[in-house]
Amino acid sequence: MTRAEGKAYVQQFLGENDVALTRLREQAGGSGGPTTLDLTPASLGPLWEWAVPRASWRAGWVPVPLGEMPGQISAQDLEPAGQLPSWFAFPGGDASFSAETLWLLDGLGRYFGQTLVANVPGAKWVAGHNRHRGYMYENHPVVRIGSMEWEPIQSAAIVLGRALAPWSSGPGPASLADLYTVWTT
Repeated sequence: MTRAEGKAYVQQFLGENDVALTRLREQAGGSGGPTTLDLTPASLGPLWEWAVPRASWRAGWVPVPLGEMPGQISAQDLEPAGQLPSWFAFPGGDASFSAETLWLLDGLGRYFGQTLVANVPGAKWVAGHNRHRGYMYENHPVVRIGSMEWEPIQSAAIVLGRALAPWSSGPGPASLADLYTVWTT
């Protein structure tokens, strides 16, 4: 993706935020989750507690302990692109999550990013950019805080993977609230 294409995609992504956050609020409120998702840091804990039991791996995929090679997922194992969030790209580690969990991650990551933007002075969504070749989040929707860029959906996926298989991953934040603390201190 060129820089201009990345900026255009971030605008598309941001245009999807209202629908995604409404979907998340309706899912949570309609299934025993938090009814107040007001973009405050305090809302991240109850949202996470509701979300984790609803997450699952893709059928047939089993996480392996840290240091072992996971099984391969092929493109034929995936739903058509139109049935997955716009940010999903294959191949990628997120393919290990079920389609329902990818949509859950879509809501969690966007909510987390919006919470940062709403509460951290100067935080804003931008197209990721770094002068170093091979920057992992080049042209991805990221939240910039000062000179740091954070990718909320990928970060939510990492902590969700830790929650689903805590024995298979290393140390680090274990929830959206933990991520918020790390990112803001």
